[in-house]
Amino acid sequence: MSDEMERNPGPGAATGAIDGKLYIDALVKAGERSRAYIYFILILVVLTFTSIRNGYSPDWMNTRMRTYQDLYRCLKANDLNKPECISFKEGAERAFGDSSDIAGAMWKEFHIQVNGKFGDPDFVKNNEAVMDEIKTKMQSFTDKEVETYTITIPLLGSYVDVK
Repeated sequence: MSDEMERNPGPGAATGAIDGKLYIDALVKAGERSRAYIYFILILVVLTFTSIRNGYSPDWMNTRMRTYQDLYRCLKANDLNKPECISFKEGAERAFGDSSDIAGAMWKEFHIQVNGKFGDPDFVKNNEAVMDEIKTKMQSFTDKEVETYTITIPLLGSYVDVK
């Protein structure tokens, strides 16, 4: 009788092997789902911290916009010793350690190439395109700032300012 049981183990033995494989497969799929959820949560955490950082004072958009405003006023004044250029000159000294090469500082920081030197009679006229580009960038930063603190509900056509 024992020889016969060894040759024919019965229905329970075969299903035990199948159940074990199903269990392993289910365990692997559960692990993959858990890993996907963890990745999703990590991405949400990174995005949340990034969006929170934009609200700290001074946030990068306001700082960048203020720098462009200083640059625009300085280009329009056409003299580095005028009061309009003091804040830009101080920023260049802080960032680059030297304010003697303002054109080089503008290229490094803003990728803006000025035509001529400060104090030249045609400096403002020669750099009108540069000043228009700076005004466009300032306007885009202003638009981003407004969009950051505005909630739009498309179905109702309403806007909520949260600032």
